[in-house]
Amino acid sequence: MDTQIVPRSPTSTTDWQKCPLYYSLKREWAQRGGLWTPNKLLGSAIGDGLSELYRGGSDPEEVVRRVLAEGFVPNDDWDLAGLTKLALRGYSRAASDMLHLGGDVLMVDDPLPSRARPDLVQKTHDGIVVTDTKVSLRNGFKYVTEYN
Repeated sequence: MDTQIVPRSPTSTTDWQKCPLYYSLKREWAQRGGLWTPNKLLGSAIGDGLSELYRGGSDPEEVVRRVLAEGFVPNDDWDLAGLTKLALRGYSRAASDMLHLGGDVLMVDDPLPSRARPDLVQKTHDGIVVTDTKVSLRNGFKYVTEYN
């Protein structure tokens, strides 16, 4: 019997162990209607800006602005100018650690054979280091220690 093993991310494995139905529904479900919130868009904009920085691009902040402008949905609670200011502040904080200078950059946001796309993979004096950046609209620093 030849069984094909499909690689899964640690999060997917944990979700499936928690409940196989939860694992399936989490990947299929999409919110219908409701109010638009900028959470996912902010994360994408900051993440794409960081990817541009890690690749050595010339204007990562322009990438942040472009992603926000392309994904913005006009609404009563959030304006594009305010979100742009917030995203650029988040990008600046994340970029200020100069993480990409800590070793040789091997991969930036490239897909693996699984569903995973590590944000940054580097070869350092300690070995291979994989970085997965996270963005939080509020209280982000509170969760960093819990995440580690």
